[in-house]
Amino acid sequence: MSGRKGQDCEELIAKYRRDGHAEDYELFLRKVDAMVELMIRSKVQDENIRADLKQEILLSVHKSLQTYDEDRSFYNWFYSIVRFRTADFFRKHYRNQETDELSDFMADGSLELDVQYHLQEVKQLLGELSDNQGEVIRRAKLEGEKIKDIADDLGMSESAVKVNIFRGLKKLRKRLSEEW
Repeated sequence: MSGRKGQDCEELIAKYRRDGHAEDYELFLRKVDAMVELMIRSKVQDENIRADLKQEILLSVHKSLQTYDEDRSFYNWFYSIVRFRTADFFRKHYRNQETDELSDFMADGSLELDVQYHLQEVKQLLGELSDNQGEVIRRAKLEGEKIKDIADDLGMSESAVKVNIFRGLKKLRKRLSEEW
């Protein structure tokens, strides 16, 4: 087992996919667990919150493993999961609290800066969509506004708002997959 410690996650995934040995997957998860701990420890001070976040990230890695493409960087794939899962976690658990209160749980502002940077990227991509698609996605997905309220505001049916969201998100996915 000590000979395996030097193997990186990419090799363990490839070996697990090829041979199907549970011990390879178990070692992979232990390595990922340690990496997650290192990545979030400096950002999340509270142990209970860190443990909850780590569980969500590990579950996402497990569920998303089939999407990992061995021809691409493991670290980029993994870091994206950690970054987005962390942002989702704080958004879900602290949606109604002020940013200052969130800072109590974070050692520095790097995660907030990271989230703000990617939020700017998303807003830029939304600007490339048609006016209706960009606006309804921004209001429904980023601001959490209800479909009915958006429809009433824009003089559209709820179905039309949903169609605009669906089509806009489809365009965004296509655009993002081209960049990755």
